[in-house]
Amino acid sequence: LPPVRDKFLFQDGRGNNPGSTHLWKDEFKLIELTQNMRQRGDTEYSDILNRVRTGSQTKSDISVL
Repeated sequence: LPPVRDKFLFQDGRGNNPGSTHLWKDEFKLIELTQNMRQRGDTEYSDILNRVRTGSQTKSDISVL
């Protein structure tokens, strides 16, 4: 989701200023995490969270939560 009334953090906001710098884009590298390490020992809970994340939760998931 986009930020409310603002630009994405990694969106280039330099515009027409050739000498300006975009601190986040120029100095930091975006790394997307793909594995959930916090729930790695509880696969049932991890599966429930993944279903909630995608909007496909079941009534059973809701009762567990």
